[in-house]
Amino acid sequence: MAQDCHGSDFVFPVPDNWVERSMIGYSAPPSPGQAMTPNALVAINQMPEGETLDSFVSRQVEDLRSRASGFALKLRRDARLDGVACIEIVFAWQGGEMGRIQQRQVYAIRPGQRVISITHTAPEAEFARSDSLFLAMLSQFAWKQPA
Repeated sequence: MAQDCHGSDFVFPVPDNWVERSMIGYSAPPSPGQAMTPNALVAINQMPEGETLDSFVSRQVEDLRSRASGFALKLRRDARLDGVACIEIVFAWQGGEMGRIQQRQVYAIRPGQRVISITHTAPEAEFARSDSLFLAMLSQFAWKQPA
């Protein structure tokens, strides 16, 4: 077992042929009466065979459009994250009792056909304020190894 799973408090071995599907999440401290705090999530998935990053993101958007009430795509563009090509989307939807929710998602392909997605989520009315912090975080983002 040459792979190791690392967290801030642990490490353990994983079989070599297992695929990483981890998630790392952080959120702002909650305020009284706040139904949702701004948060960031990094997820790692395996790119399906024969799919491109463009088609992967398109499939994600169509899935969201079909399942999320009041879905509205606000932005889709090609971008770069620490020099690596990525696709960025911003969208909102009706989150039930939480009201309108907005997300910014950044998708990039890494070695081994892994898709890294970095997501910022916040109530739509508060999104701009917390998104400036998220964009500052992304401006200092660095890959540990080249693609």
